[in-house]
Amino acid sequence: EPRPAWRLADRPSGDKVRTIIERFEQGTAKRVLADEYEIGLTGLKDLLRKHKAHQPRLVSDRLSAEDIETLLQAFHEGTPQWKLAKQYGISVTSVKGLVRWSGA
Repeated sequence: EPRPAWRLADRPSGDKVRTIIERFEQGTAKRVLADEYEIGLTGLKDLLRKHKAHQPRLVSDRLSAEDIETLLQAFHEGTPQWKLAKQYGISVTSVKGLVRWSGA
């Protein structure tokens, strides 16, 4: 179901924008932020581009060693990759890479 366009009164405040950018730069996936802040993905991408926000390239820069260990344990216990990706704010491709990297 498409999200309604933001009305001027509903646009995020400066504090909310700073929080969105900070979380994105710490590695939170765009789709996760869009869902949490009820923003269309295109609008979120525009906001991030406008503020020149960049995300770490490596998953190891976004997740702690403990998070990676917990994610891998959950995978081995049968948690689907898509669910882990959503939970940790990374892509399914990144989850697959971690699993391959771990030798599973």
